[in-house]
Amino acid sequence: MSLAKYDVIATWRDIEALASDLAIDKNVRTPRSAIAYLSDSNLINQQEHVALRTLLKLRNEITHASDFPYTYNEVQKIITDAKTVLSKLKKILE
Repeated sequence: MSLAKYDVIATWRDIEALASDLAIDKNVRTPRSAIAYLSDSNLINQQEHVALRTLLKLRNEITHASDFPYTYNEVQKIITDAKTVLSKLKKILE
């Protein structure tokens, strides 16, 4: 499971970096503001917004909580959904 936890953090870091690249000169300073910017700018749809919020929640639980209530399969689904959004955002930057 520790490899999956690392993948969650790495995926979030990639999304946050892309959001910052897309939001040049915008106020994107927190993880929530990165998601809000992507959503408000119509770069992601509602389903993708939920996927990123879910990833952020999971990332926060990994880094800040002692309890980890997710199964391996749940973590893999969250990562897969987030990586789909990540691929979409990368295409926007190309």
